Amino acid sequence: MNTLEPALAAFEAADPDIILSATQYSLIKHEDALKRLMPLAEKRGASVVVGAPLNAGFLAGKARYDYAGKIPAGALEKRARIMEIAARHATDMRTVALHFAAAHPVVSAIIPGARDAAQAAENAGSMRMTLAPEIWRELREAKIISTDAPVPEA
Repeated sequence: MNTLEPALAAFEAADPDIILSATQYSLIKHEDALKRLMPLAEKRGASVVVGAPLNAGFLAGKARYDYAGKIPAGALEKRARIMEIAARHATDMRTVALHFAAAHPVVSAIIPGARDAAQAAENAGSMRMTLAPEIWRELREAKIISTDAPVPEA
């Protein structure tokens, strides 16, 4: 589901063990899912698979956002700050974005998507990296990620 409402409705209509939520939990956009979807999944004992945690390539540097294409106000500035913080810690934005999306305790998997084998290998390489804990502090201070958002353990 590419919006939050159908995911929430699925919990009201059924009792899923797992749900796929695309484009709703990323470095750029996570507050609503953090407040509404993640607690509901946890309460129901379900897990969330995060689809498109790179917002359809936006957090990998592409000039598109989600599947609608229109880049929301402020997203380019946030992306630039994420890139600066990542570079300061000898990593890249995609790696930071993937680790963030996977860190929530109810997240059982992420599906970053890849156009070809090289992108799949890059995503896998990103997940094998260990990131400095200071990255998360800086992202919070820059108001990129919510103070309530779980982040990877060091």
